[in-house]
Amino acid sequence: MPTIAVFRFPGGRYHAPPWSRAGTVELPPSPWRLLREFHAVWRTRAPELGEETVHPLLARLAEPPTVHVPWHTVVGGVAVFDRDAELALRWPFELDPAQHAALERLVSSIPYLGQADNACSGSLSTGWEPGSHDTWVPVDVAESVSAAPTTTVLAPELPLRFGALLNPPVEVRRGGLPFPAGTHLVPYQRRPREEMVTAVRYRVSQTVLPPQTESLIYTDLLHRGALSKLGVLRAHRAHTLLGGRRADGKTMEGHHHAHYLPLITGRRVSGLVVWVPGELPADE
Repeated sequence: MPTIAVFRFPGGRYHAPPWSRAGTVELPPSPWRLLREFHAVWRTRAPELGEETVHPLLARLAEPPTVHVPWHTVVGGVAVFDRDAELALRWPFELDPAQHAALERLVSSIPYLGQADNACSGSLSTGWEPGSHDTWVPVDVAESVSAAPTTTVLAPELPLRFGALLNPPVEVRRGGLPFPAGTHLVPYQRRPREEMVTAVRYRVSQTVLPPQTESLIYTDLLHRGALSKLGVLRAHRAHTLLGGRRADGKTMEGHHHAHYLPLITGRRVSGLVVWVPGELPADE
């Protein structure tokens, strides 16, 4: 199952200027901002959490999440939401129990997201679904970007450099750097909710359909073909639902990874389905 953090804004406002653009608001919030928030709240409000738990957790959360942004208008560089509107972050992996408990502690301890006037409350959720939300997904720079709206936000380079999280913005700017060391810009693309995919279906177009006894051959070929299409993506993001592997290369736990299944008609393979219960990330 994916990991979902939900933030509610009782004041109905979100004020968070991007790193290099004044007079506007950073939506979706950048992965770099989120990691700094988690790190700061760990040090100030949850010091009982050990470094041996938090550091691996932050390293996993460095993967840019899908962000569900509630309907809003922007007035003077501030996003105005409905009161108690929910902003959700969705990572396409399941944390182990210790990391899940640590993230729950951090999320619930964040007093504001962005500027100090953005009072919020946060929690983890297993059944949250977007309503009137814009869905923003990270896209690889090598991908072809459609005509859908796109923005760029600041994200950490991988592997995450924990020391860089401690550098105050004023010190970074004083050093003449355009962005903090250990970061880069990542494009995010806005997509409607109906494009969030849990299954992809293929039709076998041979004149004579393969017998059902060859199902395993065809599903294995599809599996190999899907992994071959990841290409250079693997150098940037080892975690893959298509391959059923975590970022550390180990096999995923649970059943939210891709399943390669045959469709049988009259004892012959008429189609193939890639079923991803955990929701297929847009870049895959």
